Amino acid sequence: MTCFLRGVVGMALVLISLPAMSDPIRWALIDDWDVGFYPATRGCLAFARFDDTDFFIGFDTYEDVPALDITVLDGRWESIEQNSRYPISLVFGDQPPWTLDMLGVYMDGTPGLNILIDASMDRSETFVDEFQREAGMTWSYGDTQLGKFTLRGSRRAFEEVRACQEAHQDEILRMELEEKGIIVTPDALPLPTEAAASVTPAAQTDLSAQRPPSASARAVSRRPEVAATVPPPAAEQPARPDVIKAQPIAAQSVATPIAPVDPKAISEALASD
Repeated sequence: MTCFLRGVVGMALVLISLPAMSDPIRWALIDDWDVGFYPATRGCLAFARFDDTDFFIGFDTYEDVPALDITVLDGRWESIEQNSRYPISLVFGDQPPWTLDMLGVYMDGTPGLNILIDASMDRSETFVDEFQREAGMTWSYGDTQLGKFTLRGSRRAFEEVRACQEAHQDEILRMELEEKGIIVTPDALPLPTEAAASVTPAAQTDLSAQRPPSASARAVSRRPEVAATVPPPAAEQPARPDVIKAQPIAAQSVATPIAPVDPKAISEALASD
C-alpha cells in the first residue's frame, strides 16, 4: 500500500490592520452554497451551513501573497482559544488526510478555526481539486470528530468563486490604489459592470445573517504563517524535514508550537453530536 505523506509548509506574511468591514456582496447561489465578494479580505468566498457548523472557502487577496482562505465556525466549540494553534485532520472522501495547522479565531463572537494557504502553490490547487471532486469531507481534532459534511454542489460553487474573483479584479485594484491615497474615478478604472448587474448587496439578500467573518476577526486570523499539507513528489526526492507522515494528530509534530489544549474540552462541547 502506498504510503501517503503530508507536510506542513509555512511562509511569512505581513501583519497589518484591516479597513472597516463592508457588507459582503452576493454573487451566486449554488445548491447549498452562497458565493459572495468580501471587501474586507478582497476576495470571494463560498459559504455553506451544516446544522451548527459554518464553512467558508475562497480567496483572501488583502496581503501581497494571495491566499486560499478556509474557515470553520461552530458556536459549540467554546474551548477554542483565540490565536492558539490546532492540528486538524481533514479528509476529502477516501483521499489521504490533510494535516492543517489552523488558528483559533472568534468571528462575530463565534469560535472557529482558520487557515490561509499560499494560493500560488500547486498544493493549493490539489486541495481545491479534492474539495470539488469528492462527495464529502470529515474534520477531526485528535480522536474527536468535529464534523462530517456533504460536498454536494462544491464543484460549481468553487467555479463561481473563481468567476467572482476574476470579475472583481478592477474593484480590488481600485481599493488597493485608494488605500495608497490614489483616487480612481469610474472612468479611469471601470468596475465589473456585467457582473455587478447580477449581484445584490448582502443586506438585501440576508447574506449578512450568515455571520460572515468580521474585519477584526480577519485581522486576528492573519498570522505570520500560511500553512497547508500536501503529498510530496514521487519517491525520487527524499522527505524534507517539514514533512510528516499522516497518523493520528495527537502523535504528530507541527510546524509551530501549539498552546496546550485539552481534546476532552472540545469533545465535551460536541457531546451533543
